[in-house]
Amino acid sequence: KYLVLLLGNMCANIDLVPIMRQHRLSGVEITAICADHTPAQSHHRYVLGEDGLVKQILFDRSDEEGLPSLEGYIINKETLLKMMDECKARNLYSFHKHAVAAFLSKGGTMDTYVHPGYAVAIRTVEAYYKASMDMLKTEYRRQLFPADRPVRTKVHEEVSTYYGENAVSRNSLVADNCMIEGSIENCIIFSGARIEKGAKLRNCIIMRGGIVGEGTELDCVIADKFCSFSPGTVLTGNARLPMVVPKGVSI
Repeated sequence: KYLVLLLGNMCANIDLVPIMRQHRLSGVEITAICADHTPAQSHHRYVLGEDGLVKQILFDRSDEEGLPSLEGYIINKETLLKMMDECKARNLYSFHKHAVAAFLSKGGTMDTYVHPGYAVAIRTVEAYYKASMDMLKTEYRRQLFPADRPVRTKVHEEVSTYYGENAVSRNSLVADNCMIEGSIENCIIFSGARIEKGAKLRNCIIMRGGIVGEGTELDCVIADKFCSFSPGTVLTGNARLPMVVPKGVSI
């Protein structure tokens, strides 16, 4: 009877139980999930009427008029099928600009629910990098990984990470089975990575199996799985334009 629509690139831990409860009690056809903050990138926003229901959707905005959309919905099945049929008949393909806008213009009822936690849409490398760096902040980690709604994923149960005598680790997340003999600061290190002596990493994401050679200096670098950096390599990116090394590449 009801369907849940969510973006595949939305980074959020959303509790659907209270949203479904509100949707059923309100009697509306669609309940839109909104953010409690204004996202950095352009996004859709909902303008509410005096009755508290959505009266208009604004596209690709970055201001603070209305409520910011997370592009997530609980929608009645029959309503969605009707919207799809109408769009198919007119050769229209945009869910928001065609289906939702037409639904509202014809008097369709849409309520909103404000998600009270961390939520970002990852559409660019910059957005992925920023969201990853956000996980170095305790309050964001708690919102994304609450104890009552754990995230289920693959488990690599391996030996504990080894820190060398002269290793330095500041404000970093390090998985198991790593060897840290250099210096890392504001970094996210996946399992099986090796940071050799004299290497200095700042603001980096080193994915599974990465090897960073002696004396290497990396800043604002995203290294995909099983990348390797020869001794003495120097790479510098920027938070707005992080340097990305593809999977399995050796430098």
